Amino acid sequence: MDQLLVPVDFSDYSRHALEVAVYIASKTKSPVKLLHVVEAAYTPTVGVTGDIVFDDDLYQEYVKRMMEKAEKILKAYVETLKSKGVIASWEVLAGRAYSVIADQFKQEGRGLIILGNKGVTDDDSFWIGSTADKVIRRAKVPVLTVKGKKGKFQIKNIVFASDFSEEASPVAKRVHQLALLFDAKIHLLMVNTPDHYLPERRSEKILKQFAEANQLTQYSVNTHYDETEEEGIVHFANQIRADIIAMGTHGRRGLAHLIKGSIAEDVVLHSSIPVLTFNIKSENKLLKSSGESAKRESGTLKKKESRKN
Repeated sequence: MDQLLVPVDFSDYSRHALEVAVYIASKTKSPVKLLHVVEAAYTPTVGVTGDIVFDDDLYQEYVKRMMEKAEKILKAYVETLKSKGVIASWEVLAGRAYSVIADQFKQEGRGLIILGNKGVTDDDSFWIGSTADKVIRRAKVPVLTVKGKKGKFQIKNIVFASDFSEEASPVAKRVHQLALLFDAKIHLLMVNTPDHYLPERRSEKILKQFAEANQLTQYSVNTHYDETEEEGIVHFANQIRADIIAMGTHGRRGLAHLIKGSIAEDVVLHSSIPVLTFNIKSENKLLKSSGESAKRESGTLKKKESRKN
């Protein structure tokens, strides 16, 4: 991974995300960047006519002070990380948090965003559109969403939930790389629901064929029945005490997202287990570009060999 990006809002959730980043960096040797985004509304004042007006200078001064305060804290965080042997840097920016975070990576796949997230309860699930949701939809790199701290973070059991179509193969390859790096086991999961049901023998066959086609190792095949896909994924992951849930997402926005929604986002909202989401479109682009690069390198080598001969 080129870089681990940790958005920091100084909450317990972002501090836990930072701990997760240190763990991953210890394995990947990737540099860690801390990012704080100052996102604030204009401060209203009362004009001479009694109308509410917005003082731009006052707003700018507020943003400046907030940024300076954040810089001091991030500098201390970075020094602590460096004392642990982590290559670390920091940056403070102003803007819409989700946009600034997602736009840090312009190239597909080349990094990881580790995002602390409070999530929601069943009672307040009406309130959608959080920063985490929007980052997941927009980001061109994988996003690991983590919540409250529950013991020491590790990656030993990964639940990979999917429809296991050909479209999911690039994501499976990335999950496999992660499993190899951390010597983890992948639990392939297909969820049966009242609206979509396959006999267990049929679903296991699909899972085994998918695993073989993508050359997965250290894996298990699992079918779980539940009311909805997202409930099935969360319940199964809790049942086996998984460390991470890995999923692909189409990153739909606007009307398409409103109509079709996102199972991945629902899982992120309701799972206490960290969820690693991959943008399927970006992963397919990355796989294609990697294949083209390999072909170019192969062609160059062949030309060099022919010249020598």
